[in-house]
Amino acid sequence: MTATEFISKRQFDLNAIIFIVSMAIALRYNRESIIIRNVGYVFDLFWIALAAITLLRGRNRISGNSSDYKPIALRLMLPKIFIWTYGIVLVIVGLADIEALSTGFTVLATFVLPISALYLFRSKTVDYVFWANLITFLFEVCMILMQSGPSALLTAVASIGTADAVNPFEHYSWTFLSAFFFVYYTYFVNDKELKYRWVYQAISIVMFVLGFKRILLAAVIVVAIIFVAANRMQKKNGIMLLRAVLVMIGIGCILMVWGLYDGWLFDLLNSSGINMMGRTIYWRHIVNLTEFDITYLGNGVNWTYQWLADNLYYLGGAGALHNDILKMYAEIGFVGFLIWLYLFLWSIPSFIQKKYGYRALKAYAVFTAMIFVIYATDNVDTYYGPQFLYISFIVTQAMLSKAQEDDVAPGPVRRASNSASLSTFKHGVIR
Repeated sequence: MTATEFISKRQFDLNAIIFIVSMAIALRYNRESIIIRNVGYVFDLFWIALAAITLLRGRNRISGNSSDYKPIALRLMLPKIFIWTYGIVLVIVGLADIEALSTGFTVLATFVLPISALYLFRSKTVDYVFWANLITFLFEVCMILMQSGPSALLTAVASIGTADAVNPFEHYSWTFLSAFFFVYYTYFVNDKELKYRWVYQAISIVMFVLGFKRILLAAVIVVAIIFVAANRMQKKNGIMLLRAVLVMIGIGCILMVWGLYDGWLFDLLNSSGINMMGRTIYWRHIVNLTEFDITYLGNGVNWTYQWLADNLYYLGGAGALHNDILKMYAEIGFVGFLIWLYLFLWSIPSFIQKKYGYRALKAYAVFTAMIFVIYATDNVDTYYGPQFLYISFIVTQAMLSKAQEDDVAPGPVRRASNSASLSTFKHGVIR
């Protein structure tokens, strides 16, 4: 074997290692002592550029299923493209500040990254990000233990179910990713296709427990119910259930926004005794500055972030609304909000159901339901990791679903098949 052949055979492994390391660094974006906030966007641009160059040079041609990959990738980008385009229009007509819009470019780049990574690494992308997330987790645990000692672990466990307690691990990206990974490796992967699947699940559970967040537990419970219910039904009834769930999510989003502007939702939260940890303070400010009216056009992309950072600094430098549903309404207006919901909850799932089949629809419904539950009290629309996994999970399942014959038997969705087209997608770089 020549040196060239030796290097060529290991080129994919080298690319994978570089990708895992770069993602591990990007996922931990900053620490008090090590500020590397913009490094994630640098890596975004690197992998996006590499995918673009590979595409233009024709080295990664998708044999047999290129017509399947591109449509799903473009469709999943539609909500972001719509928001970004609408934001530009608001700037042009003088209703929004271009300074806030500039942050939207970085968010859009982050959304394009998983599309690029999937083009380069195919279904292995998810597993690579899992290992990157584990590296991030181990690094942060070591740093916290060095600073606070072993008692930090006991503090994290003791804080479970107690909103008043401070969890030193709660605010790190791997907290969110652990919940997504647990759902994926539990419901969309089986033991035959992933050796030692239980290890992936166990690691996800450990990360989930240490970084425990109430909204993540609620999201996992909701999607588990949806998945199990759909799997117990015949295909036709399962499709009806999944589509109904997505429609109900849209109705729930509208009711939430209306409830906040009308005031009854604030009253309900106050009377319930749920500790919102200051979130309602942010929400009230934004509600008071905007209006619930069909003529309301919105204040522009990332306006909420900019306003909170500029005006609520006395609350510890607040810069995130902790409610992506209200954030969308405040930034893109009444009609824009409805279009955003329509794209997410009707247009895209209709397309996926028609072109990619039941399994792909199931994956879309499960992870969309999960992310919308989290939207209600957090900021995952702009979080690096969750958005990456959301796209990666759906595209992976859509491609594998398309490559297989539909199988309505209950159980985890298989990722493997003997078909040539599936093998093409499954084994790393496409040749």
